[in-house]
Amino acid sequence: MSQLDTDWVWPWWLGRQIDPANPAFVPRDQLPSLTNVTGRNWTAIGNLDSPHEAVVDPRGLVTPWPDGWSLDWWIGAEDRWHLPSREASTAIVQRLVDGAPVIETSMRVPGGHAVHRAWCVRGAAMVGELVVVEVENRSRVPFAVALSVRPANLEGVAVVERIGVGEHGVSVDGRPALLLPRRPARAAASTFADGDAAATVLAGQAGTELPGEVRCRAGLAQAAVVYPVVHAATLRV
Repeated sequence: MSQLDTDWVWPWWLGRQIDPANPAFVPRDQLPSLTNVTGRNWTAIGNLDSPHEAVVDPRGLVTPWPDGWSLDWWIGAEDRWHLPSREASTAIVQRLVDGAPVIETSMRVPGGHAVHRAWCVRGAAMVGELVVVEVENRSRVPFAVALSVRPANLEGVAVVERIGVGEHGVSVDGRPALLLPRRPARAAASTFADGDAAATVLAGQAGTELPGEVRCRAGLAQAAVVYPVVHAATLRV
């Protein structure tokens, strides 16, 4: 599908791979499917109590389990929206925090940085393992954080047929996906036929009314929730 929709916000590796101006470009007729053959670089995170691992790409995209959807993050600063998957490499720094299995991805924005962290914890017996994601505002001014469930991962395109957005969480194909700290300030959801929800967010048109559930026959449903984050504050899901 990304062969037709190069304007969608795709993972870092896929955006490079389908861009003819990028050194990582692969002519589309040379691959039988949309497979990552140029950016196979990521970091696994987990905990000692579980054999399960999530993965984080070089731009902070988090994939909770193999072949599934991913969680992306975008920053609405005073000048524009900053998308880690599209920013210059000089604007992104990623590191392990003090040698622990915590991946920190820092992105330069006006007045400072937006800092994304991801790690795994063991949840309650009925919940299982959880991935914690937080975004800290290390700039001098407020900014907006958009967290978006994307129908792609570090290997290829993922199938997402249904996404539900509620006050307390986001579900994917009937399963809990995100536990939200509070009602989103704004949200957007879309399907392949209606276009990328990212376009709605980036245009400042995400609504205050929650979109409920959307269904996509093509398996490319996506959604985003938006929160304001003041100076020195942190948003965690």
